[in-house]
Amino acid sequence: MSFGQVELDALVTGQLTHYALWLEDEVIGIISDYFAVPSKKSDFDRLLLQRDGLTFQDKIEVVRAIVPLFKKREVASKLKSILGKVEKFKQVRNAFAHGRDVTPKDLG
Repeated sequence: MSFGQVELDALVTGQLTHYALWLEDEVIGIISDYFAVPSKKSDFDRLLLQRDGLTFQDKIEVVRAIVPLFKKREVASKLKSILGKVEKFKQVRNAFAHGRDVTPKDLG
């Protein structure tokens, strides 16, 4: 099976978007695990974290603010490193989602 440029672009950006949504859910989990009472966790997520008002970047910034509050330094260090990787992924995903194909025609 062969893909044209449009189909390939759709496949790549779809996969990147899927991964970005998964990462955002993981960031939400970190925030709600830190702040929410277990019996209210689903309400906390639904009412505060899954609304349109907080962007993925806002949630990353909340987690970044939580990092110094962790008692274990190795956990804080690892989380800070992971956040850096998440932001780099977001940059790549955004470049694909909003970019244009600039591949020279003679390479296709």
